[in-house]
Amino acid sequence: MRYNFINLYQMSLQIQKVDLFKDISLPTGISKENVINSILLECDELMPITTDPILFKAKIDSWFTLRKSAFEHIYNVLIEDYNPIHNYDRHEVREETRNNARNNDYLEENKTTNKVSAFNSDTMRNSDTTDDSIESIRKETEKEKNNSINHVFGNIGVTTTQQMIESELTLRMKYDIYKIIANEFRKEFMLNCM
Repeated sequence: MRYNFINLYQMSLQIQKVDLFKDISLPTGISKENVINSILLECDELMPITTDPILFKAKIDSWFTLRKSAFEHIYNVLIEDYNPIHNYDRHEVREETRNNARNNDYLEENKTTNKVSAFNSDTMRNSDTTDDSIESIRKETEKEKNNSINHVFGNIGVTTTQQMIESELTLRMKYDIYKIIANEFRKEFMLNCM
């Protein structure tokens, strides 16, 4: 009997109780149900490389494990958040710290001498001397911190907004993670003849 992929899949589930996709390894965010449905749509009438469900399941499990990293990178690129009508997007963060230190030293001296004379003399003599010295050191430190964040974005004019929208729509129609996985699966597990 000649088996196409959909026959093999149904037979493996119903008769041999082998789910070909039960243990496949997928990146977070990718729906297992959508992957299976996409593969069934892509490969339904094609001939599989083997008709042994147990061997086929082992090959499928191994293939998904090996391709998981590649599918994860593709998926992350496809879901990257960006504005499709901006072809320029720059983020700049600048932090400046400036320290200004200033020392002010000053010395103030005050010397006072009191003179007295006897009531019957014209000669003045020192009675006492006061010596006041004040030394002061003042340190001043200024710290200044400036942060600036710039986000420059938009269309720099080499491509029109309409062209960027058309490119975005073409990209979204052409690159769908489920179609990519189903197409890669078909290439790996289906024979080239009908």
